[in-house]
Amino acid sequence: MLNTIAPLDMVFVHQDEVIAIEAEVPICPALPCKSFGPMADADSVIELGAGEAKRLGLGVGDAVVIERSEEHTSELQSLAGS
Repeated sequence: MLNTIAPLDMVFVHQDEVIAIEAEVPICPALPCKSFGPMADADSVIELGAGEAKRLGLGVGDAVVIERSEEHTSELQSLAGS
């Protein structure tokens, strides 16, 4: 990918389920860069360091749950003036 400093694993998610994983996506030093991604629509992409998806045992069909940390929620409340 353009403007990354290291290769990535890209985990594509749709409706809280992994629909595709592009492992070890290389850096791209200049345009044009190769495109990556599934043929189906994804509503989220999680970028991990190269090799992390395999190390974590992630696979197509796995459920994805993203939770906010208390620290992040506190930061958002501070920004909102709550």
